[in-house]
This record gives sequence, C-alpha cells and structure tokens, in this order.
Amino acid sequence: MSDLLTTWDRVVDDGQEWLPDTSEAARRLAAQIRTAVQQETGHAIRGLTVEVTRHGVRLCGHCDSYYSKQLAQHAVMSLPCNRPLSNCIEVS
Repeated sequence: MSDLLTTWDRVVDDGQEWLPDTSEAARRLAAQIRTAVQQETGHAIRGLTVEVTRHGVRLCGHCDSYYSKQLAQHAVMSLPCNRPLSNCIEVS
C-alpha cells in the first residue's frame, strides 16, 4: 500500500515493524520532517521527498554540498520521532 501525501511526502506500508499509529500521524510526521529540513537547510535540498515507512524515515533529493546533506539529517534527528533514518540525498 502506498499513500501519496503530496508530491513531496509519502507514507509507505512496506510490511516492516514501525509506522505511526494512524496514517494521519504519519502524514503529520512527514510534513513536520519536511518543514524542519527546509528550515535547517535554507531550502538547499532540491526535489526533497520524505518517506515514512514501517521501517523508519527516508530522505531523498539533491543538493550541492555534503554540509547541506548533513544539515538535513540533523534536522530530522532533532525531532522527537526517534526512528531509524536513511539519508538518500544525493550530492552533486
């Protein structure tokens, strides 16, 4: 089951062990993560997508520096979601 939230955020039921209690909670978490990443990086991540799965959180997109990629990761880690994070942002 794949539930497209916006063109930027997705909640994916991948059969793994974790997902917020409701799809609405997952939507809020994805939006909260997206906002935090945008604010922390100054919108430096192009094509940012946030996927919330039963396994954890995945960030995808493109940026110009490893510093921006690291800022995005730290923005998510500062949130109270306490879930595994996969940072798939590509640096070019």
